[in-house]
Amino acid sequence: MSARRAPAFTALALAALATGAARAERLEKCPVDAADAALVSEAVRTAPSCAQAYEVLNACRANARSDLPLAQIVVERCEEVLNPTLVEPRFRAYVTARAACAKRFSTEKTEAALAHQSLCEAGVAVVFAQRADQDALRAARDQKRQRFMPQPKEFEPKFERRYPQALPDEPPPAPPPADPFGALSGKP
Repeated sequence: MSARRAPAFTALALAALATGAARAERLEKCPVDAADAALVSEAVRTAPSCAQAYEVLNACRANARSDLPLAQIVVERCEEVLNPTLVEPRFRAYVTARAACAKRFSTEKTEAALAHQSLCEAGVAVVFAQRADQDALRAARDQKRQRFMPQPKEFEPKFERRYPQALPDEPPPAPPPADPFGALSGKP
């Protein structure tokens, strides 16, 4: 591909990425020249969402050490979405999931294993970022519903008490009368 056609092709590929839905669609082939690392990293950086950046990474991966910085870009993009909404239990789950990726591929010390580990960690970041997006949408929806819901009124009982309380200046009630059955109650 000539140097003159490369920017136009890149712009066309990035425009195709930008028109995709917020939910990433599976890419069958790399939208840019997969051999050119600069074009691939630019495509990953400029993808409209974290999930779409992951799809570009997945389509353009080489299963080599060159995938590590691309996966790091995806993780950083996803953590921008993830960090403001991350609560402690979910943060621990995120760290645990990333550690599981590292443990899964720790037995092999090949470049492909490192690439798979980084791809796994990027996938974990995508999943947690999507959950954060869903939680934010749910919170916004609940706030909107709350505005239109009638506010609960203070509880007011609609019945009178069966046994009214004694007023403080009245004497206490008299004790109950003696057993009306006398000796039949069985008490000595």
